[in-house]
Order: sequence, then C-alpha cells, then structure tokens
Amino acid sequence: MSGTAHRIAAGLERVAGALNRFVWAGAAGFLVLMLGLVFIQIVGRYGFSDAPSWTEEGARYAMVWSGLLGGVVAFHQDADPVLVQVTDRHPLWLRRLRAWSGSACIVVFLGVLLVNSLGFVARASARHTESLDWNLGIVVGILPLYAGLVMIQAVLKLAIFELRAAGGGAVADEG
Repeated sequence: MSGTAHRIAAGLERVAGALNRFVWAGAAGFLVLMLGLVFIQIVGRYGFSDAPSWTEEGARYAMVWSGLLGGVVAFHQDADPVLVQVTDRHPLWLRRLRAWSGSACIVVFLGVLLVNSLGFVARASARHTESLDWNLGIVVGILPLYAGLVMIQAVLKLAIFELRAAGGGAVADEG
C-alpha cells in the first residue's frame, strides 16, 4: 500500500510541477510584454511627446494576466501568506486539519469566483476594449482561468498530502 501511495503521490507531484512550470512561463511572458509596452510608452511620451494609446491599455491587461498567473505560481510554491505556520513537527491531525480546511476555503471562495466569472466573461464578450478593439471577454477570461488553476492545485496538494499520510511516509508541509 505504501509503495503504491508513494508512486501515485510522486506522479501527482510531477503533474502539479508541470502545470506550475507552464503557468510560470505564462506569467513571465505577460510580465515581459507589460515591461515592453511600458518601455514603448515611455519612449513615445518623452521621446516624441505622444505615446501610442494602445500601449497603456495593453500594459494594463498584461499586468492583470501576469499578476493572476503569478498568484497561481505563488500558491503552488507555498509562497502565499499564512496566519499559522503548521510544519512537519506538528501532529498529523493538525496538519490534516490545516490541509482540509485550507483546501475547503480555497474551493469555496474560488468556486464562487469561478461560477460568477463565467457570466462576467459572457457579458464582457459583448464589448470591445477602447484602444486595442479586443473582445473584452478575452481580457477578463483570466478570472475563471485563475480560479480553476488554483482549485486544481489545491486539490492536487490535498491528494498528495493524503497519499503521503496513507503511505506512512513523510508528509510534506502541503496546504
């Protein structure tokens, strides 16, 4: 049992890690895009006294996408702030309580965001952005994507925690 649980947990860790690397690349790409657009705006404003209007709008949208994708990465890497630090030195029941309560809070909060953001994206898709003339649904589509990705990572963390606990091995500080 413990060998099987350990192998499944290791496989889930690889899945979570691969998903994290993909999301990290997206966050970094949008950050680079934002910086490039800000640079164009600075050169346009101070070099030519007139910055293209689309650079400000594009940089703003890239910032939102980079920030929310970066939030997914921070959650995966346990870089998010916590009120109480529960480590491997604490009893299993306390670590389990932290893992389950943390995952439940995430799924409830982000589940509401996910459900409501789908309607928001649908309503926004009837509009276009001012300068870029993009469909606004594409711009705000990050909200359900963010909620879904964090919920997936939360479920993966919880499954890994329980598999490690069931396998009798060391249970890492998962949330």
